[in-house]
Amino acid sequence: MEHHWKAMLADVLRAHNHRHGRRDKIVSNLTMQQRGDRLFDCFEQLRELGYRLEDPTHIGERHVQALVDHWVARQQSAATIQTKLSHLRVFATWIAKPGLVKRAVDYVPDPDAVTRLYAARRDGSWTTKHIDPESVIVQLRRCDPYVANQLMAELRFGLRVKEAIMLRPWRADAGEALLVDDGTKGGRPRVVRLRNQEQRDTLSYLKAQVRSRNGSLADPSLTLQQAITRYYVVMRAAGITRKGLGVTSHGLRKEFANRVYLELTGVKSPVQGGPPIDRVVDREARLRLVEHLGHARESIGSAYLGRTLIED
Repeated sequence: MEHHWKAMLADVLRAHNHRHGRRDKIVSNLTMQQRGDRLFDCFEQLRELGYRLEDPTHIGERHVQALVDHWVARQQSAATIQTKLSHLRVFATWIAKPGLVKRAVDYVPDPDAVTRLYAARRDGSWTTKHIDPESVIVQLRRCDPYVANQLMAELRFGLRVKEAIMLRPWRADAGEALLVDDGTKGGRPRVVRLRNQEQRDTLSYLKAQVRSRNGSLADPSLTLQQAITRYYVVMRAAGITRKGLGVTSHGLRKEFANRVYLELTGVKSPVQGGPPIDRVVDREARLRLVEHLGHARESIGSAYLGRTLIED
C-alpha cells in the first residue's frame, strides 16, 4: 500500500496539472513540474507526521493545518509557505474541495510568520556585488549573442526575462519610449520612457541585431519555450546564480530600478544606503518606477528599493 497514494496523486496530476489555477489557459512544463513536486512533498510530509492518507483526495482541514504547523516550526519562509498553500489550493479545486485551503494567516496565531516581506533588506543589484554587468554581457556574447542581447534589454529597460526574450526592438521603438507588450505579466502592455542616450543607443544596437523588422531577440531557430530554457541554461553555465557569482539575472531589473530612482530623486535608494527623503518626492519616484517595471501595486517598489526613509 506504500505506493498506492502516489499512483492516485499521479492520476490527479495527469488529469489536471496542465491547467492554470485560475484562468482558462495551459501552464508551462516548468510550472507543472514544480507544482507536482510540491504536492508530492506535501503528502510525503503528512505521512511523516502520522497522517497515512491512502487516498490524497481525502485531504481535510486538519491535514492542511498540520502541514502549516510543520512548516512554521521548521522556520520556512513566508514566501515558501504561501507558495505551498497556493499549490494545495489549486489541488483542492481539482478534487472538488474549492474552499478547503484558507489564507495562510488563518492557520497561525502570529500573522508575521506567514506574511511576505516585500521590502528589500539587501540590494540585489550586480554593481553592489562588485560585478560589472556590461563586462559580463560582453563575455557572454562570445558563447550566446542572443542571451547577451536579452540581458542587455533587462539592464537598460528593466524588462522581465520573458519580455526581453520576446522583445521586437523595431516594433517596440516608439521614439522617446519603448513599447513593451510581448510577454508581459497579465498581458498588460506598458511604456518605458527612454531617459538617456545610453538607452537610445542600446535600442539602436538591438534593432541591428535582428534579422527582420518583426524579429525578436530570441534565436529564430527556437520556439519560445526552447528560448526560455536556453536562457536559463546559459545563466547556469555562466555562473549567474546565487551559488555562482552571487547574483541572478533578476538583479538587472533591480539595477535598472535603483538607477532610475537615483535619476528621479538625486539620491540613492534606501536599500543602497540612501538618506531620508521628502515623502512626496519618494512616492512620485516609486510610482513612476513601478509603472516602468510593469507592476500593478505601488507597494512592490519596496522589493527593489527598500522601505521609504522620510525626512524629519
